[in-house]
Amino acid sequence: MFDLLFGETSENYLRLYDQGVIDDSFGYSFEMQRAAHFAIIIGETNQPDAMVQEIRSILLNAKTELAKVEDRLEMVKREAMGATIMSMNSISAIANDYDDYLYGGTGLFDEIDAIRQLTMADIYQAAERFISEDRFSIRQILPE
Repeated sequence: MFDLLFGETSENYLRLYDQGVIDDSFGYSFEMQRAAHFAIIIGETNQPDAMVQEIRSILLNAKTELAKVEDRLEMVKREAMGATIMSMNSISAIANDYDDYLYGGTGLFDEIDAIRQLTMADIYQAAERFISEDRFSIRQILPE
């Protein structure tokens, strides 16, 4: 979902970059832990209020935003599968996935099948379940 909404080749990323709202420090990650799941969106900007407003708007309108990019899903899935395969060269990535296997019953090789089976319906469902303004937490580190 975040790759479709905010990936470096997405319309949102390119628009915000061209407007100077974000720069190449912009990024996001999603953490899935046994007790909690959360996303982090981060970046340096000279327009912190505009960045917050734009990101909030994109997320709160995720269903509409995702509908615009449904045709990019296969490309994003191929990128994710490639990144997963490349992570197999990383001992720490393998160790982390092995640790996940101990607690969740899935391992590194299951990720590619999960990505391959992912559908837009799954992404819409995740957006609906995960995105809610009352769950947003915004932190800004501003110069004095």
